[in-house]
Amino acid sequence: MEPTTLATATIATLFTSEAAKAGGKALGEGTSKLVSQLLTVIRNKFKAFKTEEVLAMVEEQPTEPNINLVKTILVAQIEKDEEFANQLRELLLQLEAQREIRQVVVERSKGDSLNAKNIFQDVESQDSVEQAIVSDSEIKTINLDRVNQTYRHD
Repeated sequence: MEPTTLATATIATLFTSEAAKAGGKALGEGTSKLVSQLLTVIRNKFKAFKTEEVLAMVEEQPTEPNINLVKTILVAQIEKDEEFANQLRELLLQLEAQREIRQVVVERSKGDSLNAKNIFQDVESQDSVEQAIVSDSEIKTINLDRVNQTYRHD
């Protein structure tokens, strides 16, 4: 896949992702800021070319034809504006460098009880890692048996 196609696919995915819609709350702080900055740069470019309604359309209805339309417009803008292309490339490189691994077993849950056993979260990575068994949940009784979280890096 050529770089422009890969970049547009990544960007189109960001516009349709739940993380972007939720303001990046599910992402790490550094990554969230970069995603927000990337989306702002693209929104501003679409506004300058009076095509911002296409972004709204893909966010509301992330169908394949709508996503392809965003990709087509992005490719045209990238090919036409080298400064814009370089700005996107730099932000995407920063996002790649700030990659985070997130492992969560139970998140944003409510209930009377949770019983779980044999939970193993094992990561070997240079990337930022977040591991959680239970996060942001309202559970009255939690019984865990044999829980192991491992993070190895060089």
